[in-house]
Amino acid sequence: MLLQRSFLAIALACTAAAASERTCYYPNGQEASGTVPCTDSLYTSCCGESAICLSNGYCMDVERQPYTMSRGACTDSSWGADCPSQCAGSSDYPNAGCAIVLYKANGTQADYCCNAIINDGTDAGCSNGQTPFTIPDGKVIIGRALLSNSSTTSKVNATCASPTAVSPSSNNKRDVAIGAGVGVPLGVLLLTAMGWALFERKRRYTMMSSAAAAGAAGVPGVSYSAQMQQPVYGQMAGYPAPGVEGPRMQELDGAKHVQPQELEGRAPS
Repeated sequence: MLLQRSFLAIALACTAAAASERTCYYPNGQEASGTVPCTDSLYTSCCGESAICLSNGYCMDVERQPYTMSRGACTDSSWGADCPSQCAGSSDYPNAGCAIVLYKANGTQADYCCNAIINDGTDAGCSNGQTPFTIPDGKVIIGRALLSNSSTTSKVNATCASPTAVSPSSNNKRDVAIGAGVGVPLGVLLLTAMGWALFERKRRYTMMSSAAAAGAAGVPGVSYSAQMQQPVYGQMAGYPAPGVEGPRMQELDGAKHVQPQELEGRAPS
């Protein structure tokens, strides 16, 4: 089976190489260098290496603006039925590619002209004097011309090993180990978070209590700012504060001087 796949891959590679080596020609039979076939068919359209191949036989030029559709080349030097039919006349640059420009569009219907649109003073028309034409819808061809390195599918190389039989007891032990490995760290994180929350709550409560006690330490009925604005001086009994006149000394009413008198005594017997 593997050998058959190898031969198939080699055959496809050889076919692609042969297809890429085919020669492309312009309508006058001149070789179109710089263009590549758009399909693996013997006779097929060709587009420049910087253009996108379309399934309707034409090319989409996106190398520089304005982005336009164009007629490229063909692998049939006689320019038979398998080559693009529009813009292949003698007045449409038969020795090169030819741009296809939009003439008008109405809903899903679009009309085109070869090379350019001109105005003869009364009406606009195609530069080669031909009637505007339509082009069938086309899809982008992947893997050709500009998209030669693109693919609709991606190849993935993977090595598959044969499964190893595992006993039920081994599965149970593995499940227990996985559960412990996940549960223990989660439990530790939960306990740490709870401890931190309790610590923050206690610290916040202590700070609020200290602030309340400091606010209640002032003089009853007097604000802290009022105490700071009124200086307090130390005083002793009978002495006024600096700058304050003290009470005058006055004699008490009715005070009299009493003459000393000799007390009667007894004579010694």
